[in-house]
Amino acid sequence: MKKGECFEGNPPGQFFYCGQSQKISQTDEGYILDMALPFAQKGDITLSQRGDELTVRVGDYKRNIFLPRILLGRDALGAKLESGVLKIKFGGVNK
Repeated sequence: MKKGECFEGNPPGQFFYCGQSQKISQTDEGYILDMALPFAQKGDITLSQRGDELTVRVGDYKRNIFLPRILLGRDALGAKLESGVLKIKFGGVNK
């Protein structure tokens, strides 16, 4: 790979995504955490949760997220990628 090729000729300091990186919404079954992953492919994403920390891996990249207070004590039940947004479903509070 040549220098600058991964940016397709754009300057490396350029913003490639503008918007809200995360959003939480309430549903009848629990909560949904929307996380922007604009360049991710479905097969490249893995999720794991240990306590109140969520780890999102996309290929070789990893991001650890301490869950917001409203999601504390809730398990991630599943996720799906829609139009560059990872939608992670959380259930009720564990007792």
